[in-house]
Amino acid sequence: MQPPKLAVQKVFLHHFIPTKLLTEERMKRLLSIWLSLESCHYDIIRDMMVSSYCLRCHMRSLMKLVVSAPRDDPRIEVLQYEVLEVLDRSKSSPSKLMEEFVTILAKNQSIRTAMETIVQVESNTTKQLISISANVICTLKIINRAVAQMVELILFKILLFGIDVSSFTVLVLQVMKDIKEGGNISNHNPGKKELRLLYELLSWQPHLAFDENVVKFFLELLTVGDTDHITQTLKIISLLSKPPGKPLGEVYPGLTQEHLVPLLQRLAIIGTPKQAKYSIRCLTSHAIDKREHVFHPVLKDMHKVLSCRDEHYETVITAVGHWAVHLPTDLRLQQSFYKVIDTFIHTNIVKELLYSKVVTSEEPLTCTWYKDYEIPAHTRCMNTPKITPLCNVAVTLTKHVFACRNTPKITPLCNVAVTLTKRVFACCALLKICEVPALWTFFSTALLTKLVCLITDKVKQVRLGFARRLTRGLCKEPGLPNDLLAFFPLSELSPDKQVCQQMREMLRKAIAAKRLRYRRLVLIEQVAVSTDQLINSHAHLLVEHSVGAAVFLLAFHPLFFAIDSWFDLYQVQCALKQLLEELITAAPLRMDDKFYKELFTAIHSSRNTLVPDDELANKKMWAACELGLSLLPNLQKGSGKVKTPEKFLLPVYFEPSSQTAWTDYIPTSLAKKLKSGKGGQRSATSPLEEVQPPSDKRVNVEDEESENEESEDEESEDEEEVHPTEIRTSIFPSSAVEE
Repeated sequence: MQPPKLAVQKVFLHHFIPTKLLTEERMKRLLSIWLSLESCHYDIIRDMMVSSYCLRCHMRSLMKLVVSAPRDDPRIEVLQYEVLEVLDRSKSSPSKLMEEFVTILAKNQSIRTAMETIVQVESNTTKQLISISANVICTLKIINRAVAQMVELILFKILLFGIDVSSFTVLVLQVMKDIKEGGNISNHNPGKKELRLLYELLSWQPHLAFDENVVKFFLELLTVGDTDHITQTLKIISLLSKPPGKPLGEVYPGLTQEHLVPLLQRLAIIGTPKQAKYSIRCLTSHAIDKREHVFHPVLKDMHKVLSCRDEHYETVITAVGHWAVHLPTDLRLQQSFYKVIDTFIHTNIVKELLYSKVVTSEEPLTCTWYKDYEIPAHTRCMNTPKITPLCNVAVTLTKHVFACRNTPKITPLCNVAVTLTKRVFACCALLKICEVPALWTFFSTALLTKLVCLITDKVKQVRLGFARRLTRGLCKEPGLPNDLLAFFPLSELSPDKQVCQQMREMLRKAIAAKRLRYRRLVLIEQVAVSTDQLINSHAHLLVEHSVGAAVFLLAFHPLFFAIDSWFDLYQVQCALKQLLEELITAAPLRMDDKFYKELFTAIHSSRNTLVPDDELANKKMWAACELGLSLLPNLQKGSGKVKTPEKFLLPVYFEPSSQTAWTDYIPTSLAKKLKSGKGGQRSATSPLEEVQPPSDKRVNVEDEESENEESEDEESEDEEEVHPTEIRTSIFPSSAVEE
């Protein structure tokens, strides 16, 4: 005779993992539980699937509790608040959830009695099995809704046992039926939660999708599904090539070449930016044969729409950035791709968006504020990879602005908002390209001097949006080059002090992330290599070299006009002080003053490589070095000082000159004023302060969440968000109005 405990375990397993339960009914139960859960439970379920090796021991803990809990326990205490706290903690581990559930059952007689009906009722029929679990959950919801939700999570977790290719195919057919019927259960967005379930299951076991019927279902959604369905389907397809999965071109070569590849090529050009992103990811991971014929048509078609006036421009510039990351290096079409990059950068970004003439107006433009439903859909929600929409509220310009122009039949509202957003789209795509070391090597220094102007853009939303995207790129591993850290201190040239403070925080965060990576190298190699030797062997990883890039960019920034203006020199001094403070006062792995003195001295005796014969640019560069040297003695020093690298590297932006004698380029009178903190007025050519709009006509729009899937594919792109605020006519640069 079996011991009572083993008998209870057998009955428990029989009812929740029943061998006689039909696959269709089991998948139906799985789908219904998923649709009844709340969005806050999705992360918990992901933890459950990732920690699948712990499922059996968690289930044993539950069965042990049900058997051993005394039936005459007088305590009827319901721990509602504790349970809700656990459920809201999305990162809770399955073991923590089970521990809380055990506590609840031990202290609550009525809940325990409801759970014990599961192991006391014997049944062999499918209908009774389903009704038993449903009745138990309904009973628990009356007693305590939070406990009922936890029971649903545990049921879902147990139902994950036995998921194979055949049962997953049945589940996909049920999802297809729900989508075609309009979603009987998920009324909000038919098919959205069902496709999310398939995504979570395939992120756990991608090989489940290797059935021809499943692949055909995904192809059908790419053809006839709406925008959300297509985007979610592309995300699912991108998972299938990850181990233990395989590329679809290897498993189903016919379907891939004849149906999947043409659909992906089309979406990479005329889809939404998100669809282009995942289409390129799918093409590079699933197309394994004749890849030249797969990629070349897409790159060729991109030339046709590389114009900021094309309706698919946002999609194409997004595609360019992701081609840079995902294009295989062994292909012979690298030259074709560089041609696309060159056209994209110099023609469409620099010429049309960044080199536009700035025409200031003495009086702020009057503006009409629109309600949310009046704004065109494409200006209300424009998605770019990992950046929240910047143009949530668009405004119109007055008729007299366009009175003397032969404009096409397009409203000023669309023209301004779209052009402004496209400018940010383009620059974010450039940052994506810079993440590829091979492409960064060929990055033009002239383009770098134009790209940095976005940090001091007239539109506040553009400044912050670009800075947040820059921060995320720098915090990734390996991420953007260290030289781009020099962008942040240039925000001191902007009149908005609140934005300057936010830029300082972003700079601090980026430096900490870069130094953390360097610290890991120290921990790995410190057994055999000293810290000094490590610095010499990995000098390119030192964040201190960003000081040289900052000096170079300051010399070419349009807000630094003259070396005989106290205000201009003071702004440059503030910019260098911001960067040096973050580098010198930080405790771990900082350089001593000797490093910075050698750096400034070497730059002072060099010329810039961009325009070496431009005396004004060189003098501004040398003046910045003098300001940097004057700041060093007064900065507070942090701990953890290390020696200067033996091999000093002069940044690539400079070339040694024949000039050897030291010459001071800042007038003595101005140098004394800068040292004492007393100065004159703003230079006559300095930009105007940012114009503030009327405060009584603003429209508030809720933030949109950034995409959650980036945590899997891009190492937690964790994620900062660009908070959409109002785009104001009175602060539009005239470059944003350029036709």
